[in-house]
Amino acid sequence: MRKHRASLPKRAMSNKEKATMSTQHQEARKPRILIIGSTGRIGRRVISEIAKVDAVEAVFSSRTLEQVEAWHNDGKEAVFLDLDRPETFPEALTGVDRLFLATGYTVAMVHQSKTIVDAAADAGVSFIVHLECALDSGQFQAAFLTGCWACRSSYCAGLR
Repeated sequence: MRKHRASLPKRAMSNKEKATMSTQHQEARKPRILIIGSTGRIGRRVISEIAKVDAVEAVFSSRTLEQVEAWHNDGKEAVFLDLDRPETFPEALTGVDRLFLATGYTVAMVHQSKTIVDAAADAGVSFIVHLECALDSGQFQAAFLTGCWACRSSYCAGLR
């Protein structure tokens, strides 16, 4: 003769338990770093260095759909992002934890940097590295690595 057990009512999870599970999920997946400037000399180098580290995942970005498609065909994670088109930011930043932003030293860079940093903050990006590069006909080269001068907030630190 089979005995039937009374089913126990399911207990609702506390907020603390939910937060713990969320943290455990976040710890289980690799942080995703969106590389803006993926096709440039510095961006390519950053990507090659990230590939040596198993603890993070690089996400390539390009303002040309053809390049994004080529990366997808090579099995790489890539997104379409055009710094002159802020409407491309939300989709590109989905699921991104960190941002590497390599820009030239131009008037447009100030606006581009500010808009992408604002969008990154809205998307929950935990920190940003911003590299500005100035080149003058090959005679003068300078690179400025900053936390995030555009927002001047504590969430911008560095690529870890």
